Amino acid sequence: MFLSSFDAVRQTLFDKHTIGTFLHNGRGLFGSDFGSCSFTIRNSAMPAYKGIVRRLFDKGCSVASASTELN
Repeated sequence: MFLSSFDAVRQTLFDKHTIGTFLHNGRGLFGSDFGSCSFTIRNSAMPAYKGIVRRLFDKGCSVASASTELN
């Protein structure tokens, strides 16, 4: 989303919509080795609204292998 090719998407999001929640899930979710996030978008602009942003991990770049047991 930080690439210049996404300029129009970002502008539309900020002008016409509101990001309500944003969760940064980190790497290793569902065993995958790439970062992921979840978010909700309101279909109306609410300039004064402050969304909720959370990071759902303590340690950066931790990826569990499929053979790792979870306690």
